[in-house]
Amino acid sequence: KVFRELCPETDDGKTKRIIIEDSSFPSGAMDDPRSYRIRRQASWMTSTIEEVANDERAINHPVNLKKFYELYSQHANVQFILLNRPFLETMASHANDWGEEVAGRSNMIRGFMLILKRFLDHLRQEEG
Repeated sequence: KVFRELCPETDDGKTKRIIIEDSSFPSGAMDDPRSYRIRRQASWMTSTIEEVANDERAINHPVNLKKFYELYSQHANVQFILLNRPFLETMASHANDWGEEVAGRSNMIRGFMLILKRFLDHLRQEEG
């Protein structure tokens, strides 16, 4: 029902969608077997928030949202659904799994939050 409302059929009776989803963001652990993925970089764990947000690999992980929007919005009404998990819950979910330092993981996640914020700010300016 949700997709029918968000992506109604065209005049020719066809519905066209592109759905990009993943289990987690940022995901793609260093040992992820999928060859097409940009893997999470070990350097992100020792980077500042700005360094993560400015890293070309991070900007393109799992897809460059700005480029995706610019390309596909010429041909379709592009909509995004953002599911946001509470920050502390996210931090707690993996801290023991990898033995990571809390500060490093926090900076990595906040770096990706900054990438997302920049993208959403860009969209607001275009609509503005």
